[in-house]
Amino acid sequence: MSRPPPSESARSHLFFRLLGWRLRHYADATLKLLLRRWQSVLFVLLVVSPAATPLAAQIDAVGTPIRKIVEGGSPAYALTAWLILSLLAIAWAAVQADALRGGAPWRYLRTLPRLSRFETGLDLTLLLIVDLPLLLPFAAYGISLLGSARSGGSEHGLLALALGIQWPIVQQLVLRGSWAALLVAASALMAMLALCVDGAREFALVLLTG
Repeated sequence: MSRPPPSESARSHLFFRLLGWRLRHYADATLKLLLRRWQSVLFVLLVVSPAATPLAAQIDAVGTPIRKIVEGGSPAYALTAWLILSLLAIAWAAVQADALRGGAPWRYLRTLPRLSRFETGLDLTLLLIVDLPLLLPFAAYGISLLGSARSGGSEHGLLALALGIQWPIVQQLVLRGSWAALLVAASALMAMLALCVDGAREFALVLLTG
């Protein structure tokens, strides 16, 4: 007699247990690297966060690249900024590749029945958490939208959200060695160009979410 399929609550419970294991594995693996590089990390944090600068000005400065990309303007700036930020996101994932993949234990666990269905969701959730430092410009831009009276704020916020989601998707595909990463990256670049054209924002959103 075949077993009944697990309930939604049971699947959710298993998903979060697996996510917790992946996060613990990631923390254990990356903490060693951070301890070896803590001096460099501290120096960078002190450089990019000058104490004399008001917090509002720091938030605005951090969100400036995303604002200039989302609200249109120079195609050269949009493409250059997006390429630099995307390469940084890919490098960020590449240097932590084994920790993000879960190492040898996860390679075994993913072969077990009914666990492979969680793999994509686990990968994307883990990458979203790991990418939080990289997503600070998007968060800063969102905060600036809340405190401003610029027109089209909700549309700009939606576009920024769609852009931010591109990184975990590309990172996941790169970690899996899939050529589909190039298609997603090319679609994002086309969206960058569309954002610089009047009346093409809907097309850019389709490219980012389709």
